[in-house]
Amino acid sequence: MTKYVKNDIESNLSKNKFIIFLTLTCLFFSFNMVKISYGISAEAIKFPSRPIKFIIPSSAGGTNDRETRMIAPFLEKYLGVSIQIENIAGADGIIAFNRFYKEKPDGYTLLTFNIISPIVLELTRKTEYITKEFSFIGAWRVNNFVLDCHPDNWKNFTEFLNDAKKKEISMAAMGGAANLQGRLLENAMGINFNWVPYKSGQEGIAAVAGKHVDSVITFTVTTMPMVRAGKLNALLVFTPKRDNFLPGVPTPKELGHNNIPCLLTRGGMAAPPKTPREIVTKLEQTFKKITEDPEFMKMAEKIGVAVDFQTSSEISKSIPDLYELIAKYKDVF
Repeated sequence: MTKYVKNDIESNLSKNKFIIFLTLTCLFFSFNMVKISYGISAEAIKFPSRPIKFIIPSSAGGTNDRETRMIAPFLEKYLGVSIQIENIAGADGIIAFNRFYKEKPDGYTLLTFNIISPIVLELTRKTEYITKEFSFIGAWRVNNFVLDCHPDNWKNFTEFLNDAKKKEISMAAMGGAANLQGRLLENAMGINFNWVPYKSGQEGIAAVAGKHVDSVITFTVTTMPMVRAGKLNALLVFTPKRDNFLPGVPTPKELGHNNIPCLLTRGGMAAPPKTPREIVTKLEQTFKKITEDPEFMKMAEKIGVAVDFQTSSEISKSIPDLYELIAKYKDVF
């Protein structure tokens, strides 16, 4: 009797093991079929599992660098991995954009940049990248440009313009969209600047404050501390309406210069071309959460960052319009 019972138990155990094995096998194949059906890779499912590197296409100290370093701790908090930052200066950002474009599309190397800048360079210079092929993640800030000078030089934009029509005023040149705004100003007003190259907005601002160069066009948030301290005089903000951070500075429209185009620049993030959609989506959702984080918003307000989240899809839809805008003014360069 004992022998038969033992045999039955062993038989049942064998059957149970087989059933468990069969069940696990089915689950394994089902899971992989789902991954194949939706194009989900194993790397995407476990992303991120190691540090993420951000490429900044300028030297340390500029607006992009400062704001990227501000958001980095929040990315670490939400993604659970460390963030590494690499500043790559040179050729107005082309070196950084070219390198980024060739990086492996796995989500571990990202670009933080002013979205219009690589398009300006692509359409006016020789580059190895194509901006519209970037895997756009999202935009989280918006910046306006402002024209600054030393307080000893000009009190207002009218005085500046009158002198600019008589002689070449020196202008700090940092490349990208800031240069484009300056070129548009030249074209609209029929004037010419003596462009003096600098590596970042901070260097250009310091040069104006030290009277090494007459003027600079850069972001309002970058120049705000120097303006408030009385070390720079803000003459004109290139916006349809007054800037929140420099509310006392007039716009072109207010001064009757409706022909001056105003560039609205968005700071965003991108992954290399052909990055899996599920990775882009996870990063996009993370950035959206950060822009809704009360602690982040408090910090952004303190240092003067205008937070305005824009989705990956919204950026992609705006890219053709930016190409058209830059192409329209290509001859200005």
